[in-house]
Amino acid sequence: MDSAFLGMRYDVIFWDDLVDLKTLRTIDGIEKQQAWWDDVAEKRLEPSGLLVLQGQRLSPSDLYRYCLDKRLYPDSDAEENTDVPRKYHHIVYRAHYEDRCQGKHELDAPYYPEGCLLDPRRLPWRELRSEMANPRNNFQVIYQQEDIDPDTVLIDPAWIYGGSDPKTGEMLPGCVDRERTACELPPGLAGDLLSVVTVDPSPAKLWSIQWWVVRCDAGTVQERYFMDHLHQRMDASSFLDWIESRKTFTGIAEEWQQRSIHLGWPITYWIVEANAAQKFMLQFEATKRWLAHHRIALIPHTTYQNKTDPDYGVEAALKSVYRHGLVRLPMKGPGPGYLASVKLIDEVTHWPAWKSDDCVMAQWFLEWHLPRIAPLGKLLPKARRPSWLSGTHSYAWGQARARELVGGGRRGR
Repeated sequence: MDSAFLGMRYDVIFWDDLVDLKTLRTIDGIEKQQAWWDDVAEKRLEPSGLLVLQGQRLSPSDLYRYCLDKRLYPDSDAEENTDVPRKYHHIVYRAHYEDRCQGKHELDAPYYPEGCLLDPRRLPWRELRSEMANPRNNFQVIYQQEDIDPDTVLIDPAWIYGGSDPKTGEMLPGCVDRERTACELPPGLAGDLLSVVTVDPSPAKLWSIQWWVVRCDAGTVQERYFMDHLHQRMDASSFLDWIESRKTFTGIAEEWQQRSIHLGWPITYWIVEANAAQKFMLQFEATKRWLAHHRIALIPHTTYQNKTDPDYGVEAALKSVYRHGLVRLPMKGPGPGYLASVKLIDEVTHWPAWKSDDCVMAQWFLEWHLPRIAPLGKLLPKARRPSWLSGTHSYAWGQARARELVGGGRRGR
């Protein structure tokens, strides 16, 4: 990768082991390698040539996954509505093939494809079993060349799409609403609806802005309906600003607030990561006017040690709601709801080995604060009052009547 290529093009190119832990250490490193692959590595190939990228999978966000997601669009737009084929063919060699396993794992066992082991001597069964049992080794990715290892990611994809759990056999409800798109709710929802936006901003990376409508029934938080999602780079003024010459608010925050009012589910809480809220929001007079104008509350969220809280940390808070289908994702597609949900799904099913954590953090903000902002749904205690106050509407009248009764009682004695 560090070499220079001046005027050289080839009919056959093999790139071997380009991905290592160093390139995967930061998002900048991952994006830098992707840009180099697009601008240099692929451009060295002659038309109708063969380009091979070979090596071991190390992460769900590595260069191999980036290339597998590429598409080869046709020369004509006539096939615009058909499925676009992948640009690369995927050839996988797994250390162990479960569909061929018959329990023969000795050193003299037959090699794949007759047997279930790729190389019984180089990767013996005893070593593979040790790697499977070690949760730090990411066995499904490194040895089986899968995108993710369900045991090492935040959310198992089976929890999102539903069906039978391959490990336990239990039926999973799933989290996808295939008949619902962005900014829609199922009709006839019972209980109280809480409309909340969570924001994980970043001055140098991607922002994640999520709109949720939470159903609360009898003091219990129920489904979390994912309404919309914005995951892109932006600055503070694009999020919220005040135009003095027009005496109006502008930005994503104002647009989303107005839209929620128009749809009938006005946003009442904006939860923003604390450092960002203090830097560019709470210190501005325009922000305070905006909050007062819409009668909404801004809650700064503090991350740091709260991420590992045993009860409301990231894993504790999100795993349960996904497993039990309490997160509802609009997947009527293709459309805005599908696109919004896919960004969140990609991250929660790959985190913590994913290239970003903005979407996970923004959703976790919601779960962390729900116990404090969700309506309790309980009736106010009914105060007992004397019969002589029944039907009255005035505290002053009641006091005067009490004095009369007390005075009359004394005269009677």
